[in-house]
Amino acid sequence: MKILESLAKLCAILAGVLMTIITLLTCASIVGRELVDKTVPGDFELVGLATGTAVAFFMPLCQICRGNIVVDFFTAKAPRKVNAVLDRLGATPVGMPLPQIPDALSKGTINGCVIPWEVVPSVKVNELTKFHAEFDPAGDSLYTTTFVMAMNKAKYNSLAPDLKKVIDNNSGMATSAWLGKVQQGNDVPGRKSASDRGNIIYTVNASEAQEFRRKSRTVEMEWVEDMNKKGFDGKKLLAMARSLIEKHTKTTRA
Repeated sequence: MKILESLAKLCAILAGVLMTIITLLTCASIVGRELVDKTVPGDFELVGLATGTAVAFFMPLCQICRGNIVVDFFTAKAPRKVNAVLDRLGATPVGMPLPQIPDALSKGTINGCVIPWEVVPSVKVNELTKFHAEFDPAGDSLYTTTFVMAMNKAKYNSLAPDLKKVIDNNSGMATSAWLGKVQQGNDVPGRKSASDRGNIIYTVNASEAQEFRRKSRTVEMEWVEDMNKKGFDGKKLLAMARSLIEKHTKTTRA
């Protein structure tokens, strides 16, 4: 990654040199036209060629800095690290509010989106697209998202005991498990809404999923380094997360 950044910066420097030459060439032509009624031969063509080359040289650094206005893949409800993985896979992920997806798909503004099956019918993705991709349910998914339902502690403490009891009786692991099963259960009718329309659903097999994991290794390394800089043990946290995902995945499937 550092090598690519260095090359991108070098290209940007060359682009800056070209822009300087363009400026000097343009000034020379203007001065020559005013003083001796002569311009630099082929100045218009040279400026056009140099400008196009400079733009091309600026693009690598612009891409690394996420400055390009390029939209070919939108994500919704996906964590920041998922966007990083998609970036490694060649997409240009851009966060987008879920309600805006139908309009963007219908107008051809975007080519695709990353959303759970349960959301598909509500935003009519099954009607606006013909192709879908999913990871093999027997293996890992594209990403894991954690949802947290929390309440302000001071507000909770201000409640009467009977109201606290209502909240306590509807909180905890049992409620969390129930919410997870309800959401997961909605994936079935969501997927069916696409298959019933005759849409093509492609399943990413184990070997292809392995390629996803291979290309996302750098994202894991960057996350570990980021955690280490913040004073945490990045490797330990990653191992713990994987262990918990595996444990609760087995529990859910069982």
